[in-house]
Amino acid sequence: MVKTYGPDKLTVDRMLPIKALANAAKHSHYFTGKPCKRGHVVPRDARGECIECARILNSSEYKKAKKPRRLLTPEEKAERRRTYYLSRRDELKEYRQINKDKIKSQKQQYWKKNKDELKQKSKKYNEANKDRMAEANRDYYEKNRETIRQRKREYYLKNREKFLQRQREYRQRMKRKSD
Repeated sequence: MVKTYGPDKLTVDRMLPIKALANAAKHSHYFTGKPCKRGHVVPRDARGECIECARILNSSEYKKAKKPRRLLTPEEKAERRRTYYLSRRDELKEYRQINKDKIKSQKQQYWKKNKDELKQKSKKYNEANKDRMAEANRDYYEKNRETIRQRKREYYLKNREKFLQRQREYRQRMKRKSD
């Protein structure tokens, strides 16, 4: 007896050899004659999945043999991330240096896509951690006081006319209020 596959009752010799052709002909299976990544030389379904691999993965023996996955606590997850990062710190640093532009563009795309959600998240975090944020800002200012002053000075010198114009407008408004 010859083995048939799918509702079309296709035999291996009647199957098309390329996935795209099989999909175009509305066949449920195709046969390349090449082994899958686990070494099975059997037909594949329309999605490209090896039939034998699918059978094994869906078998009850496989499901019984597979151990249930233990969920990690947040502390365990953090510890795993930390050890992974520490073990590959130099590699990751080098990768970031080499791919600076790529990473920057990915971050920009992510920001554009999720702008409102990220702003809301940030606002929520800042409100929940006001004291912490204020302290961090103070520390940053203390550590970078000279740099900040220098940047402000440079900005002022670049945009001096704007500042002077704003001062004049402000004085005029104050003068009108007092009259």
